[in-house]
Amino acid sequence: MIPASVLVLSHDRPALLQRSVASALAQTVEDLEVLIVGDGVTDAVRASATELAADPRVRFLDYAKGSNRGESNRDLAIRDARSNAILYLCDDDLFMPTHVESMLELLETNTFAQPANCWIDENGQLFPYAADLASEATIARHLRDDLRHNAVSITGTAHRRDFYLEADLPWAATPDGFWPDHWQWRRMMGHPSFSGATSPHATALQFPHLGSPRAQWAEQQRAAELDRWLKLAQSPTGQTQVDALLTRGALRQAEHDHYEVMELSQVATLLQQRIDHLESEVARVEGSLSWKVTAPLRSLRRRL
Repeated sequence: MIPASVLVLSHDRPALLQRSVASALAQTVEDLEVLIVGDGVTDAVRASATELAADPRVRFLDYAKGSNRGESNRDLAIRDARSNAILYLCDDDLFMPTHVESMLELLETNTFAQPANCWIDENGQLFPYAADLASEATIARHLRDDLRHNAVSITGTAHRRDFYLEADLPWAATPDGFWPDHWQWRRMMGHPSFSGATSPHATALQFPHLGSPRAQWAEQQRAAELDRWLKLAQSPTGQTQVDALLTRGALRQAEHDHYEVMELSQVATLLQQRIDHLESEVARVEGSLSWKVTAPLRSLRRRL
């Protein structure tokens, strides 16, 4: 059995798929397989995936379009994998060279793992999805039904295949009101055999496009962005630079959150002052002579 299976989820981004797979193959762990999980792919993706499969470590699973986001195809790929370590990568994201090595180390003693989770905006700034999967409080927040909280992405996440199969919680069409990854991770987190861990290093790079200017970019513009980050990732100081960018982003986020808390605290203070004032007015009115004199009339009105 090989050490790791990387599932690259793909549908319609052939140029980005090439960069994504390249990052999965450029790992410090060379003995791995990359499964391109095709979810009703376009002809262009099929041609790109077929070309990538010339590398013996790459297999193209050309599945028909599955329901919703093709969750059921992920289940088929896991069952077809030749490793006990399952790692996920979207076709428009990248791995740092030590990602697989880092996740394998964590999966030696845990069933579920992720890197220091973050995303990159169009200006190259990193923003954290703060979470520690070894924390019971973190898991409890993800399991709450009244809060849509997810700090575990598809890209970068890893889990043991034997845990997935024994827990019998296969990927399937996601119910309304949930994100596919959020729904699946919640199910796995709630299993008694779940044991989570988070790496201190940002070894997976995410470039979201929904709700960002990237939604308007041509694919070649997005490919050029991935090329720049691939070059950084493969440089001798790449991981150090990425971790430094994440630290800077975490500080920026902490400052923003601090001021938001201060502003909310100020609003809460003003509301409390207003409540205190109204209660004082009510007490004044109820203690007045006119209030006492008209008490019988109010009683009669309530009876009527």
